[in-house]
Amino acid sequence: MHGGACVRAGGLWRAPAGLLALFPVFWLGVLLTEGLRRAASGALQGWLINDLEPNQRLRRYVARGLAWPAIDPTVRLSDVADVTFF
Repeated sequence: MHGGACVRAGGLWRAPAGLLALFPVFWLGVLLTEGLRRAASGALQGWLINDLEPNQRLRRYVARGLAWPAIDPTVRLSDVADVTFF
């Protein structure tokens, strides 16, 4: 029943596209929580997220959210270049 409603509401892409929009928000929350935990225990030094410094990785997630629905978040990286999380 839900699948049919999705098709009638604009095709199969509509529901997955909405879920894809939530990924940057989800990971931003997960990584902020981990960063706060590490900061409280003094373990931020040397922490890398996928080989990137945490602020750089988190800025990429924010840029991806701001760029939505565009696929390439680099167009918005300059908008968040000065943002520091930790």
